[in-house]
Amino acid sequence: MNASPNDPPMDAQWVLDQLPLVTFFCENDEYYTIRYAAASGGGAFGYKLTDFIDNRNRFAVSALERSDLRVMEQAAEQALLGTSPVVARLRIRDVSDRPLALLLMLHGVFDRSEKLLGLAGMAVDLRRVPALDGEYEVLTPRGHDAIWTHKTEPPAQINAEWLVDLLPLSTYFAENDPFFTERFVRGPIYRQLGYTPEQMLDGKKMIGATVIDPADEDLADDHVEETSRSGTVRTAVRLHAIHAKGHQVPMLAFTQGVRHPVTFKPGLVGAVLDLTTAPQLQGKSRMWRMLEP
Repeated sequence: MNASPNDPPMDAQWVLDQLPLVTFFCENDEYYTIRYAAASGGGAFGYKLTDFIDNRNRFAVSALERSDLRVMEQAAEQALLGTSPVVARLRIRDVSDRPLALLLMLHGVFDRSEKLLGLAGMAVDLRRVPALDGEYEVLTPRGHDAIWTHKTEPPAQINAEWLVDLLPLSTYFAENDPFFTERFVRGPIYRQLGYTPEQMLDGKKMIGATVIDPADEDLADDHVEETSRSGTVRTAVRLHAIHAKGHQVPMLAFTQGVRHPVTFKPGLVGAVLDLTTAPQLQGKSRMWRMLEP
């Protein structure tokens, strides 16, 4: 059975729940109070995410490695200036008080009067991709010209449907077919590649395969096949895409093999980071199979 525009739209919460990373929205206060969080299985690093929502049982700031608190503060400061995304490495303490490294990607979310609503972000456990580990610091240079100007109005309740378009990474579901047909596309894809989600969705005007740099086409094929084959594999892939204006864009995607929730066709969900603001993460195109921590 093939997905079609007549199928019900994919649920944003379902997509965020499948991703091999943590998604969050927090206040820029002394506690970094978390208002929304999503992760596969509803937990991360041994914690239940619900314990952090609205500071119910834990403060987000209490999980940060104290020596890396300044890294978080610096990342938040750059986010307030509109840089998107701000990328950093820092450490937290897991539920057993052991330090572990994260790759943090965030930016500020503002209302239409330019008042800060909070910080939208995603974080990857670097035990899963040790090749991306390194110095614990903000990786986005100060004064970077990747300024985000999108404004929004806050909902009564923070939810996935509102947040998915405000995240620093684009999210998607792609089928394992010759065209990498995308049945879900949300987030900053226009800022990243110059195409709107509507142009990419269901291959209406563009197909996922056509935005890949020709030099990386074989890698992209291998990545989709490797990730989606069993429906359980998690991968990270660094490759290059071609912007609508013709220039090359370095990208890093974190992906999980899944089946479409309606058609059950094999595919993958992913979150794509534009590496333009993180030169330390740029490099040769390659794929990593994400490890179990």
